[in-house]
Amino acid sequence: MSDKFEDKCGLFGVYGHPEAVPLTLRGLAALQHRGQESAGVAYARDGTVECVKVMGPVRALAPRAERIEAPAAIGHVRYGTCGDRSLESAQPILCTGAHGAVALGHNGHIVNVDALRVRVSGSGIPAASDSDLLTRRVAQHYTGDLGGAVRAAFQGVAPAYSVVVLTADSLCALRDPLGMRPLSIGRLGAATVISSETCALDSIGADYVRDVAPGEIVLVEGDRARSLMGLAPWAPPAPCIFELIYFARPDSVVFGQSVAAFRTRLGERLALEAPAAADVVVPVPDSAVYGAVGYARASGLELGLALFRSHVVGRTFIEPTPAARTEAILAKWNPIPSLIRDRRVILVDDSIVRGNTCRHLVHRLRDAGAREVHVRITSPPTIATCHFGVDTPDYRELFATGRDLASMQQMIGADSLAFLSLESLSAVAAPMTEMCNGCFSGVYPVDVPTAHPHSPRRNPELSLRTSAPSLHLAEVP
Repeated sequence: MSDKFEDKCGLFGVYGHPEAVPLTLRGLAALQHRGQESAGVAYARDGTVECVKVMGPVRALAPRAERIEAPAAIGHVRYGTCGDRSLESAQPILCTGAHGAVALGHNGHIVNVDALRVRVSGSGIPAASDSDLLTRRVAQHYTGDLGGAVRAAFQGVAPAYSVVVLTADSLCALRDPLGMRPLSIGRLGAATVISSETCALDSIGADYVRDVAPGEIVLVEGDRARSLMGLAPWAPPAPCIFELIYFARPDSVVFGQSVAAFRTRLGERLALEAPAAADVVVPVPDSAVYGAVGYARASGLELGLALFRSHVVGRTFIEPTPAARTEAILAKWNPIPSLIRDRRVILVDDSIVRGNTCRHLVHRLRDAGAREVHVRITSPPTIATCHFGVDTPDYRELFATGRDLASMQQMIGADSLAFLSLESLSAVAAPMTEMCNGCFSGVYPVDVPTAHPHSPRRNPELSLRTSAPSLHLAEVP
């Protein structure tokens, strides 16, 4: 099984550009790290909305979509956390209501989906996923005013969601009131661009304007974008800390933070909190590179890129047997013996989920000649399941569940093991708003159907509100 969480979905949209579809494909390619299971593009032209989807990466979608001419499009890359893994569940999801077609792409997971699940009037067909349900709700409310339809459809919908919606003549983007998943606004000439991460804005030459605010609805139609602050706040914003630790590309700005700089600070803090007598700091590529940079900088040790990662090898968690998963891990990372032979190594990674990869890497470094291997993790132990759009195992399958540090160290075969403390993680994140760290603490920003039984703390005051404030209209700068 994978030793990493899988989020993930990526959203991209372009409104007001004659090459909206090829630009969206380029944006999705930059977001491919957020999901490789399926890819899709919905586009608006000649008063209609159409959709093209494939199972597989963006490169499989491109031949079917890259020559489509349309002034508006939205796209989605998916790693499924809800619904089946089939073309039917691939996004964007297209639904035709009484007043026209609506296409929707969603990143996240709706924790109260069972309470919201209804049959669409007249169809008798239940929604296949939370994203399907959201699309149907918007289509039911749509009468030509997309902003009003989205606002009505999302009343009573609990986090987590970042969403893009497309109709024949408008585009809408929104984040849940807790702002758990990222979403950014960009400009490309007169066109408005929406993206899960700023790295995808960079990939098409668009300028980053700002993030979509928690609870904000951004409506784009004609030649302008307007802000509709129409979703009721339940609590202070609580963006997902794991976006900064692992999910996002390091060249992105997420929640107002440089991802690379944030990870570097985590490594620096960890070096001060958990030093080790060693000769070289080795990152697990790719997501732990900047954490290792920070650790090496703060400790004064050499940084050695002694693990080569093959980007040809796919995700190890989809392999059908434990033996096949082990073979995939061995093929994915290969030590460079000349950089570690007879040396004391500090192996830096961003997280441990099940422990499989870490254990194999420790053994491989020893086989390659490392005299000692000290493991340092730039996040706290993962003890609880995420309920907000991250595909995590049952808490009982997590590496840290029911184990103390000594037993975890013994399981991976390391000379020492240390995690960044939750207090230090909070200190690094302190300039920002309160963040969701439920996977590390078992404490969630809103009530969830189930929680880690050993840490069931949830604030009862954060119950779902169904009322909404008056709409506030303002031009998006």
